[in-house]
Amino acid sequence: MYPMLLKPAFKETIWGGTKLKTEYGKDCDFENLAESWEASCHPSGLSTVANGLYAGRSLAEVWKDVCKQTREFPLLVKLIDAHDTLSIQVHPKGKTEMWYVLDAEPDAEVILGLNRDVTRDELAEAIADGSLPELCHKIKARAGDIIFIPAGQLHAIGKGILLAEIQQSSDITYRVYDYGRLSNGKPRELHIEKALDVMSLAENKRGATRAFVLEDEDEYIVRDLLSCPFFHVKELELFDDADFFTENDGFHILLTLDGEMEISYENDDGDEEILPIAKGQTVFVPGGMDYVLHTDDVCKCLMIAEK
Repeated sequence: MYPMLLKPAFKETIWGGTKLKTEYGKDCDFENLAESWEASCHPSGLSTVANGLYAGRSLAEVWKDVCKQTREFPLLVKLIDAHDTLSIQVHPKGKTEMWYVLDAEPDAEVILGLNRDVTRDELAEAIADGSLPELCHKIKARAGDIIFIPAGQLHAIGKGILLAEIQQSSDITYRVYDYGRLSNGKPRELHIEKALDVMSLAENKRGATRAFVLEDEDEYIVRDLLSCPFFHVKELELFDDADFFTENDGFHILLTLDGEMEISYENDDGDEEILPIAKGQTVFVPGGMDYVLHTDDVCKCLMIAEK
């Protein structure tokens, strides 16, 4: 067992851009790179191991065969570049998610639920006549915002936002409104009845939250971003060496947001191994491991675990 550098799966859409390539070093030929699935065992986009004994194998294979897990891998971690506005959509039970805004244009907004209570018929009528955006609760987005989206809540990422998304491992999205856009000359498919069956009809008054400090040491600062029944996400700001460990039945996903670092650990022979990690790279740390993170400058990363 060892920390595994992951190679992501890439997704191209009509709303994607180029920031994942220019800001996070993603090597991809897609013109509109929308999503980088950093840590994924979902068949719609498998991450693969890039280093060590299991190089070339999917994270899904490693999770089952190496980590000896009979349950499905619970999480999916992405980087998302919204060069244009995403469709207004909702996810059913089994796909709760959060966004951590990395960058946002000055007027960027997200949709997070409804601005008043509605009936199912009112909502269906607004979707049909194109007035749904008028019912949406919109909030400004800025770097550092943490936005929680429980299953069943209407939502959309607005134009000009770059973010990390942590979610339950599901790829089910019910699209209800797409601004009349065309893909390959045709409107994209909508899933209105399925969406109405799972969507919350209550007003949402929640907005974004901000991180708070859990630990402030000379070597590092740990900030708590969000804890929910499915995942716990922290931001680590590293200045020197810091020791961490994973529980025997757990794991860590480390997604580097800024700077560079190294992860060191003992191999099976008791020798020290060192893995360099660049900005934009993601590492899966299996359960039952002690490891040390080191930087020569300052490095920020997300530390993601199952709750």
